[in-house]
Amino acid sequence: WDKDDFGVAIALMSEATVALKTRETIGSKGLPDISKTPALTPLKTELQELRKHCHHILHLWEKDNSSVYFAAVPQELSAEKKLQEGIRMNKTEKYVLEEAEPALLVLPEGALERSDSDLARELQERLNAGDD
Repeated sequence: WDKDDFGVAIALMSEATVALKTRETIGSKGLPDISKTPALTPLKTELQELRKHCHHILHLWEKDNSSVYFAAVPQELSAEKKLQEGIRMNKTEKYVLEEAEPALLVLPEGALERSDSDLARELQERLNAGDD
């Protein structure tokens, strides 16, 4: 943000919180009711968290503006102040797994020759001797 755009930031966040609300009618602003679309139902919790976060940030910015910056918050934003298209912050890199040798399971020699009862006797002897 430029040093004088604190009010613009608040206005943009305010518009974003309105856009994140569930719309009441088909023609009103906001998102459609995702609970009516089974494929979108898993996103309900994430959407609620996003709305909560945006409201919290907006509240903090308004508080800072009313006590520190005192910037005028425009009621209408001009088109050049709004982001017209998304910005890619970094280039995408394809993730490639390195070739690795599989770790083979190697049992100690004679491990299969002892029975469960042999193992139980050994454990009982160690417990009786006080070994941990």
